[in-house]
Amino acid sequence: MQQQTSISLPINETNTKNFILDFAYSAELNVIGAITSDRLNYFWENNKNFKLVKHFRSDVLSTGIWWLPNHRYWVKAGADYNIRGYQWDHHNHEMQQAFLLQAHNKQITDIVEISQPKLLASSSLDKKIRLYDLTEMKLLTEFKDPNSTRGIRGLAYSDEFGGNLLSYGFEYYVNVWCP
Repeated sequence: MQQQTSISLPINETNTKNFILDFAYSAELNVIGAITSDRLNYFWENNKNFKLVKHFRSDVLSTGIWWLPNHRYWVKAGADYNIRGYQWDHHNHEMQQAFLLQAHNKQITDIVEISQPKLLASSSLDKKIRLYDLTEMKLLTEFKDPNSTRGIRGLAYSDEFGGNLLSYGFEYYVNVWCP
């Protein structure tokens, strides 16, 4: 018999139609983060009770959330096509915006962390992959898939064989990039 537990959003009488757009889990912090359709951000402790420890409203709708363990940032993609990074103070359950990257010209579809050197890669429906150095907070380079018809949907990174970044879009192939 399977056991199921649900984590529910607090319901507001003025907006009962909000829903979770994306979520991420930090094993290191033992925290689950979620973003919602009404620009709210929720963070729960991952324990038996799933205690809500932090929530706040964003100025911009977020379309994705990721935990980057090597950088120790929560990262969100915004509907304004920018990337925001947040530092989490686990003891006080406080979240401070650490950076804003003006990233793409269309929706950001995925973000991955590259561990050596410490970089962030983002993909977008603008058919580009961008690599950022988060220690310098600057764009290092970008790749564009010339055969993509509608953009890049997702990324994966492997540090095997010197490091490879893989991307896929709406086509029948996977690109292998060697940043």
